[in-house]
Amino acid sequence: MEPGLPFLPGYTINTSVRKHFPLNHNCDIINGIRVTDQKTKGAGTPTSSVITPAPSAGEIAQPSEKKSSISCSSDDTCIPHWVLYDRKVLKFEAYFTESVNNSRDETTRLRKFFIYYYLEDYSIHIHEVRQENSGIPQGIFLKRHKIAKESGEFFGLDDLQVGAVLRIYERAFTLVDADGHTRRFYKEQRNVELAPPLEYPADSYTSKLLHDRQQQNSGGASSEIRLFVEASMGKPMKEQLEKTRQFLSHDREVLMFDCQWDDVSLYGEKRDGYKLHYFLADNTVEILEPHEKNSGRDAFPTLIRRMRLPKSLHSMGTGSIGGNTGEYYLPEDLAVGKIINVFKRPFKLTKADDYTKEYYKKHYGRTDADFIPIDTSRPSKKVARSEPPPYNGYGTEDDSLGSCKSLVPKPPRKDYKKLLENDKKVLRFLAKFRNPSPEDVNRKFVINFHLADDTISIFEQWVRNSGFIGGKFLERSKLRNPDQGNDFFKPADLNVGKVVVINRYAFQIIEVDLATTHLMQDRNVSTPVVGTIDEIKQQIIDRLRAEGSSGSRGLTPVFQKYNIDRNLYIDHA
Repeated sequence: MEPGLPFLPGYTINTSVRKHFPLNHNCDIINGIRVTDQKTKGAGTPTSSVITPAPSAGEIAQPSEKKSSISCSSDDTCIPHWVLYDRKVLKFEAYFTESVNNSRDETTRLRKFFIYYYLEDYSIHIHEVRQENSGIPQGIFLKRHKIAKESGEFFGLDDLQVGAVLRIYERAFTLVDADGHTRRFYKEQRNVELAPPLEYPADSYTSKLLHDRQQQNSGGASSEIRLFVEASMGKPMKEQLEKTRQFLSHDREVLMFDCQWDDVSLYGEKRDGYKLHYFLADNTVEILEPHEKNSGRDAFPTLIRRMRLPKSLHSMGTGSIGGNTGEYYLPEDLAVGKIINVFKRPFKLTKADDYTKEYYKKHYGRTDADFIPIDTSRPSKKVARSEPPPYNGYGTEDDSLGSCKSLVPKPPRKDYKKLLENDKKVLRFLAKFRNPSPEDVNRKFVINFHLADDTISIFEQWVRNSGFIGGKFLERSKLRNPDQGNDFFKPADLNVGKVVVINRYAFQIIEVDLATTHLMQDRNVSTPVVGTIDEIKQQIIDRLRAEGSSGSRGLTPVFQKYNIDRNLYIDHA
């Protein structure tokens, strides 16, 4: 073996020359759609020139699973059928009948549908027409999908004709009409003229509803439902225009009457004070109820809320909602002295305010004689009150009276303001008995009137060899003055020269101290005029001269008269 050149780059020579350089491809055209072929073909395999173009209208009439192959050059532009017929739908009207059991109004029921045929994938969906008060959950009856016939093939355009009967899942749908787009499609694409629309068969229940509506609208009476629907859709109604005009003309104009409820049958009395407001803007009425303290009734502010007031009661069923049933009170129906019916309650109008008077004079020609107020006053009832029992001597009179008013008596209330303002303020008067017995001639007393609580205390002055022990004569207490209607003593009842009776003792006030004089002057209580010493002497001399002679012996009986206690001093006259 001869040694050769080593098998290294540059040492070998390839004598075979390649003439073809093929590349693998993954793209192809199938049924007119450019797709990527997942099966890798060997190098040098030619591209398939067999493609399927978009089906024509004649071809989609009989859809099948087999694909038709049409030879065309790879350079031609082929549109897929699902792009050509994208969002193109044919619409048909159809119905079927079904039996109804256990119903007295119908034995068979007619159900109406819309059948939609989608050209892009030959699918169908069925929608049921909604009917009022049907009791059936209407709407989508059959979801969109491809539906097969009894032969196994799918429904096509040849099967969808006006008048044809489609058996879909054991239900026979009869096509009665098609929309304009569907008719144009059949004429332009298939050169087929669809049959004219067919009438729906008679339905007993639908006929009954139609008959009832005709009776409701007969005689020229307008249907409230129709008026409501028309108004909700924007049609201006004559009645509504009148209401709007009245509201704009008479807004915030209110007629006011005082009225009386003759409530004898229920409460045995006539109740006054009710206020009737009549709103001219919408002819509504409200009645406000008065509330009196301790009347025994709940405080309801409104007897009748704002509403149209009917003259008489009528049926309030659902058929009267929104309707003009019955007659209602108008402004000309109201007048002073007239009795109106407020839901079977007689109300008598007794008085009108000034604005109401002017309104009726201007618009209805009434005079002042029509607005004379009616006297509704009643004699006051005498309330029987029990007389309090006489004072029993326990505690004060206020304490004893409190036990008559409540089982658990409360302490009497005190005037703390008076107590604080007049604390330690005392009026002091010197007094003696009015007609004393011989042993009581020299007895003198100090009467103290306490301004803080209008109480009186009496102390007796100590007199030597009088036989009486001085000190407290009367405990501090609140006393009554028999000379003033048995009322309690007041500061004005005590003054110099007056005779007061306290516990059947007649005291004559003969003197008052200076502090008491100042206090009584501050309280505007009249006090005796006190002069100088010379003036007092002159008054005594004038009085003695008037009663005696000018001689010395003539004054002896006078001095003896005023020197009762024989102490060589003139006593108080």
